[in-house]
Amino acid sequence: MLSCSCSLIAAFLITLLITASIRLGFLTFLSVAMIDLFLVALIPFVDLTFNHNVLIHLVVSLGMSMVYSVNVSLYYLNAIASDEMSRQQ
Repeated sequence: MLSCSCSLIAAFLITLLITASIRLGFLTFLSVAMIDLFLVALIPFVDLTFNHNVLIHLVVSLGMSMVYSVNVSLYYLNAIASDEMSRQQ
């Protein structure tokens, strides 16, 4: 559980560094935390044993969810900035 917490904190800090927005960083943190919780809760629900294969799938899934969440929030931030620039012209 400590590694999940550390990864979520790192995800928040990286998102905060990339977007420079606390609100988007927190929203990305929440989405990755919910995906993390869902995946960890799904393992015993489908009666899987925690072995190397499950761990590899868990790490890849969390990495892809982090990349997807950061990309969506970054494009959202860029869309807001471009919309404000078009209104000024």
